[in-house]
Amino acid sequence: MCDYCGFMAEFPTNKGHKDKFGNPCKQKKLKNVSLGHKFSTDILQIMFPAYQQVNDLYPGKNLELSLLYAMLNGASNELGIARNEINGCVDIEHGDKSLILFDETPGGAGHMKKIFDKFEEVLIASLHRVNGDCGCSAEASCYGCLRSYQNQYDHNSLSRGLAKTYIEWLLA
Repeated sequence: MCDYCGFMAEFPTNKGHKDKFGNPCKQKKLKNVSLGHKFSTDILQIMFPAYQQVNDLYPGKNLELSLLYAMLNGASNELGIARNEINGCVDIEHGDKSLILFDETPGGAGHMKKIFDKFEEVLIASLHRVNGDCGCSAEASCYGCLRSYQNQYDHNSLSRGLAKTYIEWLLA
């Protein structure tokens, strides 16, 4: 990267380069920079058993994403964790899907240990979150059960009924 004009190249060269306006840059030497960032925190990977019957209930809806947001909201409610302090994603490795929950606090705040230690209570709280008290239909979701501003790109994939059916089966 050039400190003077911001030019970047995958393989540094000392032959010179042009700035964003197409003019030759006064500084010819580029320096190596790292644009990555390591974020150390606590994580919890959850691998749930497959339950094929639930996948056909609401075509076009995503069970794993619905379950992820039910779990995050349930953990927040049950354990008194601010929802913006925990997050998660769906991990697909070799065809197996799992949920990865993590602390948003660098270094971790111990929230994943709390969720692990009180996992059944978190599942029950997650079930309460998607039980239908919010008023939305089972094939959809709303801000009372699964939706938030942060997951707005997933809203069309979320189904309160999918998460509810799966958690009920899991707890049974």
